Amino acid sequence: MRKIAGLLAFVLVAIMVAGCGAKADAPARKWIDFLDKHKAAIDAGSFDAEAFKKEGQPIADELKALKDPKEDKILMTQSVLDEWNRANKEFGAAAAKLTKEGDPSAEMAFFALMSDNTSEDPPK
Repeated sequence: MRKIAGLLAFVLVAIMVAGCGAKADAPARKWIDFLDKHKAAIDAGSFDAEAFKKEGQPIADELKALKDPKEDKILMTQSVLDEWNRANKEFGAAAAKLTKEGDPSAEMAFFALMSDNTSEDPPK
């Protein structure tokens, strides 16, 4: 009986810990997947700025709604934040490379979606 009670307590603690993610974690993961998908499109030479904006706008709006007014940022758990930073950095680098090749569409589309969620200036 003690083993069953101990196992049940362990399962309940695991469920509670799993449920302790930040509200923005799920939409942030959508954004990460979205950027990874479109970075692959840049790498393959098939980036479509209009499709990027159309697909990304609902995710950006969802994230904007979760922006913490006191912190003036989107709060997420550290592991999701690490992935968020990686995805944004990698997409930004791919978009910058495309701009250097004469096509600023990826950088401009990215900035259009992120302008409400960051304080960064648009690319020149």
